Amino acid sequence: MDQEKICLKCGKEKARREFHQTKEGKPILYTEFCRSCVNWLSVKVRYHNKRAIEAGAIGDLTLAQWLDILWQSQGHCHYCHAHVGYKLLILEHIIPLSKSGTTTCHNIVPACQRCNIGKRTRKVEQWLKELGV
Repeated sequence: MDQEKICLKCGKEKARREFHQTKEGKPILYTEFCRSCVNWLSVKVRYHNKRAIEAGAIGDLTLAQWLDILWQSQGHCHYCHAHVGYKLLILEHIIPLSKSGTTTCHNIVPACQRCNIGKRTRKVEQWLKELGV
């Protein structure tokens, strides 16, 4: 009988076979998110890389890098520090693509929807100044 495990992304209880096995060099969350969630995140990373390349910027973020960034966040928004869990964190560009930003591990942070929508295409400094922070 296959033991159950809860996916840290979708929160659903699934059979262990629905999760990747631990492999050396793979991010921790690779084994803590179910295969469906890992596949969905992979699609999102490819989408953001494609957008960057189409904008003439670098788009070389890997799924492993994004999973490491998420793991380091421990489910907290980079900007407001609210704990929203992995499920609600969004891939956010610190410097927007429209302002010569890139989709690289140095320009990506996990953000909650409120901060992601609030910041929009502004640089962090401009956004925080407008908030009075």
